[in-house]
Amino acid sequence: MTLAEIKSEIVKEIDQLPESILPEILVVLKRLKVDSTDEIRRQRSFSQILQEDGELFRRLAQYDTEL
Repeated sequence: MTLAEIKSEIVKEIDQLPESILPEILVVLKRLKVDSTDEIRRQRSFSQILQEDGELFRRLAQYDTEL
């Protein structure tokens, strides 16, 4: 995949995200520019955890709002 194709795919994915999450995505992208390799590795691990346990986090958030 060329750099232009990768950028195009990233834009397509961002266009499909809910508007409410875009500020968080922007923060992550800005952090990626300045973070060290170790920090990027930690962020990837955290993102993986969020993906794997996303439903659990959603249920916990919903439970919290029901209280």
